[in-house]
Amino acid sequence: MHSHTSFLIASLLIASLIAAAAVSGARAGSLTIHLTPRASPAQPVACPAGSPADATCDRLSGSGSARGLGAYSATATLLNSRRVSGGFDSTISGTITSALGTLAFRGDNSGDARGNDVYAIRLSGSDRLASTTGQGTLNFVGTYVGSGTFIVDAAIDAPGVTFDLTPPTLTLGKTTARALGGGRYAVTVRYTATDPGGPLTASLLRPGTAKPLEAGQATGTARAVVRVKAGAARLALRLTITDNYANPTTRTIVVRIR
Repeated sequence: MHSHTSFLIASLLIASLIAAAAVSGARAGSLTIHLTPRASPAQPVACPAGSPADATCDRLSGSGSARGLGAYSATATLLNSRRVSGGFDSTISGTITSALGTLAFRGDNSGDARGNDVYAIRLSGSDRLASTTGQGTLNFVGTYVGSGTFIVDAAIDAPGVTFDLTPPTLTLGKTTARALGGGRYAVTVRYTATDPGGPLTASLLRPGTAKPLEAGQATGTARAVVRVKAGAARLALRLTITDNYANPTTRTIVVRIR
């Protein structure tokens, strides 16, 4: 992966950024964000009129959810030019759109001959986020060929805007495990989840794994068939309820099976 393509992928991530604040409860007017994002490969596009003659441009798009913003879509364009001998003069710009409005961002990394992939990020908003201003940094970590990640840290100010950072309430009910044979158990988890912010989703998984056993709209009941090791006396599960603004509440459940 070329460095300019990697940088481009990074910009997309700021989208998710806008909601990773480490505090709970509604927060009025400001948000501190941190994200290590993933993005799809960039596609070459025509550069804007007036760009340097040797400029190349790439664009990527993606979507996700970020705490405080909820679901978003994003596009980002990188303009890359060798205007400085041995280095790059590059600019990242793009937009992040959510139900709250659109955030525009721009970052510069001029003439860094050592490949120090750090962009200074500036943000502004429109729609309900029209009052937003912000700044931060975007860093590339990893290799240019193969895999890599971006770390984005930023702070935004949005007078008049209250970001929903309040997680749902979650109360566990009765959990049962019925033996099916062959080390498999049919598990039923009952719970009550509430939140004033809108629809809730539920995800049930084994601790230490990333793929959910069940995921979808929160209905008050989660079911899954789980395989356990021979001789195991307990089964551990993790239930996460997430609201419309990507605020999660998680509970660990331990079920006795013997």
